[in-house]
Parts: sequence; C-alpha cells; structure tokens
Amino acid sequence: MPKLLSALASGALASASLGVQAQQISPSGYTGAINTPTAFTLKPASMGMSLTNSIPEFYEQFPGVGSMLSLNLGFGLAPGLEAVGRLTNNGDLHCDLYYSSCKSSTRDLSVGGKYQLPLHWLFGNDLLNHQYFKPALAFGITDYGGAATLYRQKYAVGSVTSGPVTLSAGRAASIYTDHGGGLIQGNFGSVIYQLTPQLSAIAETDSRERRLGVSWTHRLTGNTDLVLAASKKLTNSTYQQASQATLALVYHFGRGDKESAAKPVDTRDWGRPTAAAIHSQEAASPSSAPKAVVKTESAEPVIQAPKEALASPAATVKWPEASDQDKAQALADRFAQNGFSDIDVAQTPSGWLVRAEPRLWRQNRLDAYGAALSSYLLAAQDIDLSQVQHLNVALTFMGQVVGGLSVEDAASAIQCMRQYLGGADMCSGGKAFKLHYEQETLPEFKQAQWLLLQEKNRRFMPQFELSPAASYTAGTEFGLFDYSIGATLGWEVPLAKGLFWQGFYAQLLTESDEFKDPTSYFRRVGMGEATRAGSNLLVYQTRLLPQWSSRLWGQLSVGDLGYQTSGHQINAYWATEDGRYRATWVKGQWRNESMWQVRNPHILNLSVRPLSSDFQITYSTGQFHNNDKGHRLGLSFSFADNGVQFFWRKTGPSNILPNNNAFMGFSITMPLGPKQALEAGPASFRLRDRWEMGVETKVGQKDNYIEPFYGAFPGIRHSLDTDVFDFNRNDIPLAELNSYRIRVTAREVYLANTKR
Repeated sequence: MPKLLSALASGALASASLGVQAQQISPSGYTGAINTPTAFTLKPASMGMSLTNSIPEFYEQFPGVGSMLSLNLGFGLAPGLEAVGRLTNNGDLHCDLYYSSCKSSTRDLSVGGKYQLPLHWLFGNDLLNHQYFKPALAFGITDYGGAATLYRQKYAVGSVTSGPVTLSAGRAASIYTDHGGGLIQGNFGSVIYQLTPQLSAIAETDSRERRLGVSWTHRLTGNTDLVLAASKKLTNSTYQQASQATLALVYHFGRGDKESAAKPVDTRDWGRPTAAAIHSQEAASPSSAPKAVVKTESAEPVIQAPKEALASPAATVKWPEASDQDKAQALADRFAQNGFSDIDVAQTPSGWLVRAEPRLWRQNRLDAYGAALSSYLLAAQDIDLSQVQHLNVALTFMGQVVGGLSVEDAASAIQCMRQYLGGADMCSGGKAFKLHYEQETLPEFKQAQWLLLQEKNRRFMPQFELSPAASYTAGTEFGLFDYSIGATLGWEVPLAKGLFWQGFYAQLLTESDEFKDPTSYFRRVGMGEATRAGSNLLVYQTRLLPQWSSRLWGQLSVGDLGYQTSGHQINAYWATEDGRYRATWVKGQWRNESMWQVRNPHILNLSVRPLSSDFQITYSTGQFHNNDKGHRLGLSFSFADNGVQFFWRKTGPSNILPNNNAFMGFSITMPLGPKQALEAGPASFRLRDRWEMGVETKVGQKDNYIEPFYGAFPGIRHSLDTDVFDFNRNDIPLAELNSYRIRVTAREVYLANTKR
C-alpha cells in the first residue's frame, strides 16, 4: 500500500491539472473515497442517492438469505454542509426481528452529517486557490438518533488537492470495533487519482482493511449525474466483503437552468415590431418612414432598423403610434396568451401597470415574472410600446395582490428587457428589474388610470392536478420496507374572491405486503398521501387588517382536511417586510375515521432566515395534531422548486399517545411536472407542483414501532403557504438568489411564441 500511494502521488504531480471530480457517497453515510471520508462535501443544492451491495461495518451473517445492502440519501445543504440518511439491511428483508427464527442481523435507519471548515476565512483565498496545494478540513458524525446506533462514530479528516490527485488522512473514534459498529477506530487515509474528467482510481486504508477501486461519473441530463464505483479488498483482517459495487445518482437542483441562464443570447430583434403590425398601423395612419425588411429563421418578415443603427444598443424602430386603449388591449392579449387571467392595464405617472393572475404559473412565482416580461416584449411586436420607460407588473392570487416586478430604464423598458434576456443584468447603470413585496406595489394603484378592466372570470375555472399517492414504512423491525402506491387527481374551483373548493380522488394501484407476519404490523405510516375514494374542502383566504399590515393573511378551512380527517382549521400567516421573520398560527378541530379521539391542534410557529436566504429555522410550540403538547425544531432549505426539511420534535403524553417521545426525520418536496400548466378552455391541467415524501423515527427508544399517526397532520394542496407566500420563497433575498429562473422562463416563453 505505501508503494502504491507513492506511485500514484508521483504520477499526479507530473500530470496536468484536471480538477478532482465530485465525491461519491460511501456506504457508511458520508462523501468519501471508497469507504472512508474525505474533507469534501456534496455541493450545495445537490442530492445524491447511492446503493451499495455491502455494509462495511458488518459481515454477511446469513449468506444466500435476503440481501446485504446500504442505501444512502445525501443532501448538500449549504457550502461545506452535508447531511446523509442511511438505510441498511443484512439478511431477510421481510421477517420480524423479534422472532428468533428471523434470519436477519440488522435493519437500521440512521442519519449523519459532515461540515467542512471555511478555511478561506482564516487564510484567505490565495492559499486555497494555490496551483499545487488546495487544503480542506472537515469533521463529522454518523448514525445520530434512531432506536439503535450500530454505526455511530465521529471523525476529523483533512484533504489536499494537487493537480489530479487528492490525498486525505484523518482519525475516527467508534463505539464498536468488532464485526460491526463504526467502521473506523483510529487512523485512516486515501488517495484519489483523476485519470480523466470522468474516471478516477482510488486507494484507501480504513483502520483495519485496505482497498483499491475505481469511480466513473457520467452526466445523464442537465441536472443529473450517474456514478458507478467498484472496489476490491487487498487485505483480509476482517469479515468485510472482498468485492464492493456502488450505483449512485446525483441530482443538482437547477443546474440546467442556471447554465442556460448564463449563456448569452442574441436578442437584438426581440420585441421589435413585425411587418403585420407595421402594415396594420400604416393602414390607419400612413407613414413614409423608411424600413428594412429581413427574414427570420421562421421566414416571418420582421421590421428592423438599419445595420448601423443596430450597432447602438439604444436603436429602436418607431412607427405610427396607436392609441393608449389599443396598447392596453395588445398587452392584455399577450398576457392572456401566456397563461394569465383577470388582466387589468393602467397608466401611472411613471409608466404602465399590468395586474394579472398567473393561473398557469403556480410552480414558481419567478416563472410568472419571466412569462410577464416575455408577454410585454411580444406585445411590443404587435403595437408601438417604444416610449414606455417604466413597466410595473403586479401578480395576484384570487384577485389579491401578492407581489410585483418593475422595469425602469432611461431609454425604454423594451430595450432593457431585450438586453436582460440576452444575458445582461444591468440596464443604464442600474438593475434590469426590481422585485417588490405586495405593500410596495399597492401604492401604484392609487395613481393608476385604468385603461382596461376586464370582467373577472375567476369563478368556475377549475384547476386539475395529478400526482402519485404513497404510504410507506422503512427500516422497521417488522420488515425493511412496505408501501402502497396510488394515483390522485386533485382539483380546485374558485367560487369568489378568496373562496374556493378543493377536492381529490385517489385510486389504489398496488401494495407490496412485504412483511411476512401481517399481525405484527398492521398499518403504513409515511409522509406521502395514503389512498382514499375522495375528499372535499372549502377554503377562504383573505388579507387581514390591510391598513396595518399587508403581509398578514388569514385562512379558514372546512371539510375533509386530509386523509380520513374531517373538521375545521384556522391559519394565520404573518411576515416582516423583508421576509426574514415570519409567524404562523394554527388552531383547529378534526376527527380521524380510524380513531375515536377528537384532535384539537393549537400551534404557534416562529421562523427566521438567519444566514443565507435559502435556509430557514422554525420553532413550534403548543398542542400538536395528536393532542400531544411539546416543541418542534425544524430546518428547511430551498433549492429552486425543491425543498429539504429536517425536524426534531419532543411531545407527549396525550389521550392518543400515552408516552413522552422524541422524534426526528426529514422530508423532500419536489415538482413532478413542467413549469407551466396545460390550458384547455376554462380548465387547466398539471402534474403536482410540490410533492412531499420523507421518513421519521423515534429517538432514544428501544424500538422503531411507529405509533398511529404520530407524525400525521392535515395538509391542504393549495393554501396561503403555497399560493400567497410561494412555498415560503416570497422574500426578496431568496427570490433574487434564484432570479435566473426569470431569464430562463422568459426566453422559453418568447421562443415558444415566435417558433425561433
């Protein structure tokens, strides 16, 4: 092994620098070489899932029976911070561990984390960006929480990258050392040699075994990488498996869109008038102004300024002016064409104001802003808007303003938006646009001269949403995994301003019935939806006390609040103007069909974004949804349309749960369909915007027996949290952090309308 490490290091120093590829998740629950950790972490806004045919801490106790595996799910939560959930099985996947006849040694669910120290704070960027010496230092822990801590260890590790080689060394302390428990007890080290940008050779020593392996990474899509790894044991000090193979997928939230937004695009003719618009206006008001006609890729004639004028970014083409009423109608037509309804257009002392409901853009409010900007540029092709210097777009939900965007440029808003979509973030020395909270947008209405006020047609325009339904358990003593899967069709029908009816129809498709003893475990509990014939709900939402706070909202829900639960619930939402602090209050009463007790939740949630705009801490206290009083601490991270949430809760006892228990778990929320819904007459259809799944477990208990509904609570498909506060992403810093979505969606909408 020393000779091997020396040869690899010598060859690396003589090679050209390639930059070490992203780390893989080892079966022990951290990013690493093969089985040992390195000082690197998953990149921020990324998620990795790996499956390995080995548990390095254990030997295969029942060869030929069941399987031996490690399944890991890891998240890059922030720069230098990762969290990994781990599920292992050794033997029969289905039998009950409480019976001596069960041929399975362990079935465990655990979580670990690693933090890479910010060395640039201490030494500056010069050292960290040195050509031959790039150090990193991290520490971590594995198997925190859960009913058993079979793999618990803590470690510190340092890594140095030089060219295509990364050397790592560290020390770990474990509570177990023989045939299981923590993998490393003492010193460990590894060498990663990057042969190509995709292929790496790896050698490592944990405190007991030495391994040699390879890792290969292939980019599948704009957001997804496939990682394959294989290794073989060189020594034979333990019962650790000789050969080991790993299959992994790494998903980078928003990587494809970010790369697309960063690419410059030639948009000099975007928003310029078409020949049809010119001829239409010439018929009404002839003009002798010279024009040059060119052909686009779609062979559509476009009126364009002379080439010498195009060299100047301020060049515009003027043609006979239309009336303000015609301009307002042209704007409304283009907004309606691109997924908006209830469109009103006005003039203000500073420019133009468009108020619209983004009916087809629920997945992300930034997409609605992008569609609005493209609608404005497309309207400029139909009618003369070249003199407009200020544009304000106010987005509404159920007729109530929830946010806005403004464009203000010394030359024209059209020119500024053309430059922004081309790749420039600045116009005339300032930002291309500014995002607003609702209270900043409302003053515009006091000075507005409305040119177009459409008859509000929001009533009886149903929105349908299709999603999977799943209920499951994982990592229990009764079996490794059990599930039911169905399909759910949800709907929402607006009835009046702030009032709508929701419902869903769920159909069971398949059940696994994995547990061999059905009497020992008779229910599935998970964070997905369980299946049911149908449900309905009447919801009323409104802004409370607008004269004092435009960011205070209330909601009343009556009917079937969720799976097998009916009753009523009141929610109040409040946020500061900058969105950094927010509070929510929940009070309700509901009954579950399978249990006689009435639930009376009464919960206060206090949230803050302390460091970065994509990270939020929430503290909850009160009486929870099983009448159990206590406290809950949650951490949530937002990545574009995706979210990752972690929580710890200690509650009880109650008339439903007799014990005082502590729980911890995590969930993932993700979109299932495209950004824009499909419109069919008055109805719209989409896959679910935010689907949630996750797991939770007891902490410090002797077993993982999941008591009925200890984590369940009513959840409404669309509510103030989703449509008014945009899944808790409506604060300006977070929106600006992900503003690349505006440019990407604006380009997509514009090109879809012009067939470029």
